[in-house]
Amino acid sequence: MQRVYFNNLLRKQISKTQYEKVVIYRYMDDEIYLDMFCEGKIRLSTLETCRNYENQEKGDIQEGQETYSITHMTDNDPNWRYKAKKAGLSIGEFSGYCTFTNCSSTKKLPDGFLLCTTARRDDDKFSKDFGRFCVKIKDADLFYRLITDEIRKQCDLYCGSHKKVIYRDQNYKDDELPPGKIGFVKRQKYSWQEEYRFLWLPKNFGHCEIIDINIPAIKDLCERVV
Repeated sequence: MQRVYFNNLLRKQISKTQYEKVVIYRYMDDEIYLDMFCEGKIRLSTLETCRNYENQEKGDIQEGQETYSITHMTDNDPNWRYKAKKAGLSIGEFSGYCTFTNCSSTKKLPDGFLLCTTARRDDDKFSKDFGRFCVKIKDADLFYRLITDEIRKQCDLYCGSHKKVIYRDQNYKDDELPPGKIGFVKRQKYSWQEEYRFLWLPKNFGHCEIIDINIPAIKDLCERVV
């Protein structure tokens, strides 16, 4: 009986985890755009567009990149080949002694379709840089899936994802682990935004143009709150 009880409890917990809806918010500076969004008429920006925003609270020149560095290493390090490769160095077969000092490599996503929202509702804080109009999105996962299906009608996708942004240094070194999933890590100065990001990468990894999509089913997920 005890085993049955715990099995049932575990199933309930798993079910709750699988179907728990993530609620997010999107701020805009124009009421017309807000109304269009709530009708499922949505504009997707790009990583490159956000890199070039003059307003540095809305944009970040370091969007979608990370840098790995080797401060000092020799071929006595058991992982030296792996770390050298991460630093952008290609080492063939050799005999002798090898030393690496101050080597680094920056990995950067060329471009991608982007939609930025927030897990935090703060009308006063967001109104200055993002706008005073706000829409509540009731189910982030379903929202993502609907948009993904629509993007696939317009271009070939390599992959896509949605999650909370991590705020930490985008640079790491030596034996440190990467800061997080590239495209979902930003500098600490942006942490007040508590961003929840949607990102899609095209198969060609090339330049992306801003696109407008129309998904009437999305209006069931949206609620105007301001």
